[in-house]
Amino acid sequence: MFPFEIAPGTTIEQLLNDVLPKAHAKLVSATEVGSFKVAVKVTPGPTYLLSIDKNRLSVREESAKTGIWVHLDEKAVVFFLDDMATTKRFLPKFVPEGGFTMLTDPKVLKRVSLVNGKIEIKLVDSPIGTISLFVAAGAKAKEGLFADDPDATLEVHMPTVENILSGKVGPEAALSDGSVGIKGRRLVAMQFALAIAPYFKPPPI
Repeated sequence: MFPFEIAPGTTIEQLLNDVLPKAHAKLVSATEVGSFKVAVKVTPGPTYLLSIDKNRLSVREESAKTGIWVHLDEKAVVFFLDDMATTKRFLPKFVPEGGFTMLTDPKVLKRVSLVNGKIEIKLVDSPIGTISLFVAAGAKAKEGLFADDPDATLEVHMPTVENILSGKVGPEAALSDGSVGIKGRRLVAMQFALAIAPYFKPPPI
């Protein structure tokens, strides 16, 4: 069901320099309008700069202030890569209404770039323990790539993740119904959720 494969043993470098650009070119329309730069920090490794222009995506190692950045631990990335290549527990189990959309798609990044804030998404009961993903956008992102002092922390448990990935609940509904614990500025958390929610919408039954 997922539109591209992750081969067993795929490294972070292979993901960013080969798998991601190919998937982006395949799934993003050549007529899509928009150019963005996104920084990805993998601790304790380097920072990667993703340059996106329509359906073209290139990656290089560079630390730069950008309007959107993502920060997570190398151990978490390796864990997710292994899962995507084997059990696929953390992959979507449904085709969203309108088809699969890459989070690197300019139409998604345009919505995310309108948010001003930093959030921590904390998966508290993963098989390898707590995993934290930090995302920042807008003026907050341009302050620098620092994984501390988020505007909001979202605490998520595995059953909620599985419900989202199976299409039983959308990101914004998970926040509003209490499935996800929120500490800090709820408005910032909702803005991020609403930015991506249209691309996680299950098809009509």
